[in-house]
Amino acid sequence: MTSNEIEFPVLPATQPIGTFYVGVVSASDLYQIAKADVRQLADAAVGRAASGDVFAEYMGIQRPLDPKRVMEIRDYVRTVDASFPNAIIVAVDSQNVEVSDGRMRIRREPNVARIIDGQHRLAGFGNGTALDFDLIVTVFLDMEVEEQAYLFATINTKHVKINPSLAADLLEFSSVETPEKVAHNIAKLFNSESKSPWFRQIKMLGRKDELSAGIITQSTFTREIIDLMYDSTQHHVVRDILKRANGDRRNLSRDVHIDTESYPFWEFYVLARDDAIFRILSNYFRAFADVFVKEWGHPEYILSKTTGYGAMMLGLKSLIKEGLGARSLSYEFFRDVANRGRNRLATRRLSLTSVHFPPGTTGTRSLWRILYPDTS
Repeated sequence: MTSNEIEFPVLPATQPIGTFYVGVVSASDLYQIAKADVRQLADAAVGRAASGDVFAEYMGIQRPLDPKRVMEIRDYVRTVDASFPNAIIVAVDSQNVEVSDGRMRIRREPNVARIIDGQHRLAGFGNGTALDFDLIVTVFLDMEVEEQAYLFATINTKHVKINPSLAADLLEFSSVETPEKVAHNIAKLFNSESKSPWFRQIKMLGRKDELSAGIITQSTFTREIIDLMYDSTQHHVVRDILKRANGDRRNLSRDVHIDTESYPFWEFYVLARDDAIFRILSNYFRAFADVFVKEWGHPEYILSKTTGYGAMMLGLKSLIKEGLGARSLSYEFFRDVANRGRNRLATRRLSLTSVHFPPGTTGTRSLWRILYPDTS
């Protein structure tokens, strides 16, 4: 191999589309030679759309890089257990490639390889990210742009996303107590305790089962709690610190900077006061369940569904600050808040139904403004 080439081991694979090569290559080498061919794929998609090809409307087309996603990936690849087990797919002209004795050599020049799938993953190794990181790569030779567009569209329109509540439930197996796992544990406790206002009301796997006839999913329930703990875009950073520190959360206060005004549960989390987080939430939900006896947990009302829950959690952020200032986040403190909210609804002759508070952001924020006029 010369300095003008990158070289790596490959195996040929033959499928109906033809023969391509699967190999293992240094991330830094692949980053040097690969680009996402946004314009050519777009042109190909236009041509397919004109011919009535149903795939063309999904082309993407190669989507422009999302800087936020690239930064998240860049944080992730630096973590102690980072892994990309799925392949980056590229197309290369055969004039730039030599294959012999199970090795592939590609000319080391920018844009020699066109990325069909995996542009965000590969971009995570840019900006001088120096890592000893191998990637699986699938290489197609002399692939027509039309075929590249078709393959891109097929890959990116046929994925079946995992149920987000199932993803949350899989945190049960996490070895470190990330905010996501803490929120999962809290949801599980609320759903399983017979005296809890959420007893069997949280669909832990996103659907009704023998443990829950619920009216709210675990994903919805935990997301709002996480949003009171930290900025989840820092998930990979937080998890990596915990993994390296054997789960000791005290290291987070030194290395992660979180605005506690925006995330009032952060300090409780760092101090491993999960019990305090649960107790505050329990006081809050019990107060509303006792004041809104008819509406709480009833499928005809929205209070303990996504719309009402979202409004309650929007209000809680300011209430925590107020309660900490008054040294009281007690059941009585929250019950006073709930009673005032009930009186305002009665004055306006509004019921907690989708007629007055429709599903979605509009209904959530409308209810929030009525229940918490001093914070909205």
